Amino acid sequence: MLTFGDNESNESTNNVTENDTISPVVIITSPENNKNYSLVVNKLIFNASDDVGLQKCWYSTDKGRYNITTSCTLSISLNSVEGKNNWSVYAQDTSGNIGSDSVTFYVQTSPSVDTKPGVIGSIINFVKTPVITGIVIVGVLSVVMLWLIKRFKNKYEKTS
Repeated sequence: MLTFGDNESNESTNNVTENDTISPVVIITSPENNKNYSLVVNKLIFNASDDVGLQKCWYSTDKGRYNITTSCTLSISLNSVEGKNNWSVYAQDTSGNIGSDSVTFYVQTSPSVDTKPGVIGSIINFVKTPVITGIVIVGVLSVVMLWLIKRFKNKYEKTS
């Protein structure tokens, strides 16, 4: 509100509304951007503020395909996925300005096997597959059983 007057105390009051063009500030403090995690990340922690006032906040865990509206609280419980994660938080002020922050991080809860070049690497990559491992174990056991049967059969035939 502005008040105007002259030297004779004739005052006039006018309401002046200033257009808000400043977007809210959003900062994600956890998880950290470009960090590798060995455990599932289960919390999104952020700070949202505005010079006029926040109207609403929302977040996305998949580059905006699905947006989930939330209060502008500082912490949201959710779970990351194995591999690459993209989490974003958006805030809209009462003037309609939107601010945001995003993080990309990686989760690998299972140990990785380094691939080796050449024949050894091929064998390691081949054996990494559980089904193939099972087939190899059955094959090895079959060969051992055949060898034992042949050996005991020959021993039995020599003694009889």
